[in-house]
Amino acid sequence: MKKMMIIPVILLAVNGFANSNTMMNTNKMVKEEKVAMEMMHEEVRVDLLGSEDQNAMAILNGDMALLSINGEKYSLKRMKSASGEMFSNDDKTVVLGIKGKDAFVRMNDKVMGFNAMQEMVEEIVLNYHSVRGEAHSHVLVIIKGDHAFVRVDGMEHDLERIVSASGEMFANADKTVVLGIKGTEAFVEKDGKVANYFQVGKASKGYARGMEEEHK
Repeated sequence: MKKMMIIPVILLAVNGFANSNTMMNTNKMVKEEKVAMEMMHEEVRVDLLGSEDQNAMAILNGDMALLSINGEKYSLKRMKSASGEMFSNDDKTVVLGIKGKDAFVRMNDKVMGFNAMQEMVEEIVLNYHSVRGEAHSHVLVIIKGDHAFVRVDGMEHDLERIVSASGEMFANADKTVVLGIKGTEAFVEKDGKVANYFQVGKASKGYARGMEEEHK
């Protein structure tokens, strides 16, 4: 009789340990998602409208700016300015200045004036779990414009939007990591291996608070 009583006790202990591990993993996921959000800066898209169909676009993110003009892209860093915001490359051959609705781009001593139209780039945060029958896995995706920050089971990847016949798709430079999203379903392909996921959370502003409630 005593031997038969030992088995339920062991099962209760194992279940308690499993539930404890689940709670610890869930809390860890929420904390990691908060940290990811804190690392992301507010991103602003600035459309630069010039005369003679001379248009450009800049993405401002913290102290960095990515300027797209004449089919070329330039990575610029914030520099000191007496008025407005100013960014330049290392040798100052490309300078972007923005003040209110006015902007200019100086390239090789040639100055071009623009009207600046600014808008916040929406940040979408998605939380995925692996589908039933596949190995347990968790994916955090933060999409900003054409960029996607992806954390798959602790491994982080910065991806860029690529052309997709259906849904949204992002990949790294050598296409060894690909993220595909369609509706509430997603897949991640890493080095030729595909894992499938379903969405368990979606938000924009205040994501960490929302996910905290969802994980309770």
